[in-house]
Amino acid sequence: MGETIARRLGAAACAVLALCGVAACGSERAFGSGGGEERADVRALLRDLKGLPDGMRKAGDRPWKPPVKSKDRDCKLIFDALSGRPPKSGLRQRAEVSLTGDLLGEDGGIALAAYSGDAAHRHHSALGDALSGCEEMGSSDPVAATEFTAAPSEVRDLGEDTHTRTFQGTLNGFPYQIEVVFSRVDDTLVSVVHTSLGEADGSRTAELARFALARVRSGPPGDVR
Repeated sequence: MGETIARRLGAAACAVLALCGVAACGSERAFGSGGGEERADVRALLRDLKGLPDGMRKAGDRPWKPPVKSKDRDCKLIFDALSGRPPKSGLRQRAEVSLTGDLLGEDGGIALAAYSGDAAHRHHSALGDALSGCEEMGSSDPVAATEFTAAPSEVRDLGEDTHTRTFQGTLNGFPYQIEVVFSRVDDTLVSVVHTSLGEADGSRTAELARFALARVRSGPPGDVR
């Protein structure tokens, strides 16, 4: 009822009522507000990446690019989400950034996708199932010597609402590993990927995931809540 009265009184009266706690006056909700409330702008979360793990830095505003494509339904769902193509149902907004690191062949990415209603929960669950179903990937070109097999991840302590998986194998004949993390903060899916020649450092992957999750929960630096 208070919101109806506020709309009729106009913008000025609405502001007064908002100060009194009577109406929200249509203002955007803040980041990390909890309770399933929608965040104002997930793109702002990836504009300033201060606080990344040591040795990692922003490579560009474009999403991370997978080293191999797969026609397997589960594998495609996983790597689409990591590379800026999240599930579309209920999607409100998305943002991605690619990263590079100081280690040999190290790169990665963060992809955020904000949803309406319970879509984030549903898609997060589906991604968890897909991680269990995606077992092998490989290039159709036998000369490329690119193939990956799923394995348990060493990434730890990211909370119950997190799915992790490792894909290890070869990229153009060189040993290569891909660490994948999917998590959810209220209405937002958080997708993190970390790769390296040889073996990717699971503790470094966890640091990167904690950075992304903390950013979504608290908002970008300087965000007024």
